[in-house]
Amino acid sequence: MAAVIRASIVIAGVIVSFVLEGALCARFDAGSGPAMTAAFLALGLGRRTERTLRATLIAVAMLPLISIVAAAFAFLVHDVPLAAAALYVAVLFFAIWSRGLGDPWPQIGQIVAFPLLAVLVVPFAPHASGGAPVDLALVIAAGVIPYLVVASLNAVSVRLHVVQLEHHLPKTPTERSRNVSLRTAAQVAAALGAAFAIGFLLFPEHWGWVVLTAFIVSGATRGREDAAYRALARVGGAIAGTIGAAVMQHVLPADTRVSWIVILLGLFAGTALRERNYAYWAAAFTLVLAMLQRFGEGFSLALLGERIEAIVAGAICGVLATWFVAPVPTELIARRLVADTLAALLEVFAPGESPKTRLRELRVLEHRVKALDHVGPALSFHRRLPLANGDDHASEWIALLRATLTEVRSIAASDGTLAEERRVAIERAVQRSRRALGRGSEPVGEALRRLKASVEVAR
Repeated sequence: MAAVIRASIVIAGVIVSFVLEGALCARFDAGSGPAMTAAFLALGLGRRTERTLRATLIAVAMLPLISIVAAAFAFLVHDVPLAAAALYVAVLFFAIWSRGLGDPWPQIGQIVAFPLLAVLVVPFAPHASGGAPVDLALVIAAGVIPYLVVASLNAVSVRLHVVQLEHHLPKTPTERSRNVSLRTAAQVAAALGAAFAIGFLLFPEHWGWVVLTAFIVSGATRGREDAAYRALARVGGAIAGTIGAAVMQHVLPADTRVSWIVILLGLFAGTALRERNYAYWAAAFTLVLAMLQRFGEGFSLALLGERIEAIVAGAICGVLATWFVAPVPTELIARRLVADTLAALLEVFAPGESPKTRLRELRVLEHRVKALDHVGPALSFHRRLPLANGDDHASEWIALLRATLTEVRSIAASDGTLAEERRVAIERAVQRSRRALGRGSEPVGEALRRLKASVEVAR
């Protein structure tokens, strides 16, 4: 139900942003490009909720600037494609690298990425009758309007208790976080560089499809196996979306209103199901782009086939970059996340804590367990492969920690205090699990089962 509510808010933001920017474009006879850009940005920004006035002011200040950079790239890529590609790679390298820095740089990096991804999907450059000054104003509006719309809808939703703000831990930069962000930035740069080269050579009219997929696969992955999983989900979803678009082409009438209804329903379904599996979003987004062809290039099965080929090429670029540029196994990332979760579990049962402090530590533990969901789908998929080791698999560790969290919540729902011998038993089980994570003789899964049993006894 929460996913449906969130998807409804996102789609409302998309519609309002499109209508407001579209009204400006109509006023200055500038075409629909900026309005589509605003809708796409609202779609991406809808998954964000700023928590402070400072964060909001930073976003409002940054979006006009980066919107101008994105529009400049859209102009530059036609005349000096290599320079435009170098600029694009450099800016997105910074956007990823900034994740490992202290506030407010991670937020700035996220804001930088949105308009640059939008320019790969929709035409960013307007052609207003008022000339360059009006074009510039429309570009800035296309960045600012969706942010203000989405921020307003999120604020009202939180105030009315329709949605809840997620608990975010303060991000303190560490040597490990800086190394991770630098490694991921290098992988993204390699993937984008290869994608631009392949896109310009093999898909000169639609090189953006290759570049966008390469970023999707490499920009948010947690290790090699996760990159491969995201690539399969992206390609599989694109094929499903293409088949759906081909069927609708023959079933639906060539009516503008019907097409817009299908587009909105597709975005709603993809947004609501995205957290369940990325393939749903890939299928919905491919379907939406195919429906938009009715208003532009026209519907063509050949063009849909070219889109799949470009997506496959981009997925390969992303996978190769994550597997050969400073590669890290997803299991290693899972070990680090499990270790962080065990540390948070110890804090929940620390002696002498007040009930308020204990509840705060419980929220930290919940955040740590939720972070495991980022690698959970890829590890579950990997476990089903014939060559995977199923005896002590990382996907089992995640399931055990989720079950343990349920028991911890039960304890916290009461007074949260434990007898000393129960607390010591849990502490010993945590230490045993830590030794197993450090490649000890005991399997990690067995140690975590003992920990779960200790918490159950304590409850």
